[in-house]
Amino acid sequence: MAQVNFSRALIFCLLFYQEKSRPCWRQKVIIGKTISHYTITEKLGEGGMGEVYLADDLKLERQVAIKFLPEHLTKDKENVERFEREAKAAAALNHPNIVTIYDVIEEEDQICIVMEYVDGKSLREILNTPLRPPLIG
Repeated sequence: MAQVNFSRALIFCLLFYQEKSRPCWRQKVIIGKTISHYTITEKLGEGGMGEVYLADDLKLERQVAIKFLPEHLTKDKENVERFEREAKAAAALNHPNIVTIYDVIEEEDQICIVMEYVDGKSLREILNTPLRPPLIG
């Protein structure tokens, strides 16, 4: 059985919980575009190794999250291999707190990972929520 760096896989999977980011050139180009059988509907967030978008799965009629490797990183073979390793590591895990990986797509000089979309608060919102003292009595 292959060993998986759990913390890296978990960090990878949590990327799409980040706050919605400022509009960028890719967002303007990609919203409304269909890649394979997924139509991009909105940007969810971005991190060091990717931009994450909400999309409609036209075949299975569900929402998914799609993480794109930033265009400037797609030119470096090492970054592409790291991106693919992270997808494989996350796909090897089965846990309720880790999103399910559905697909890896390489199309039009882009590489992306299609994963389960979980609606909810952003990680930033959760971390910024003040802790409440426990109720006594």
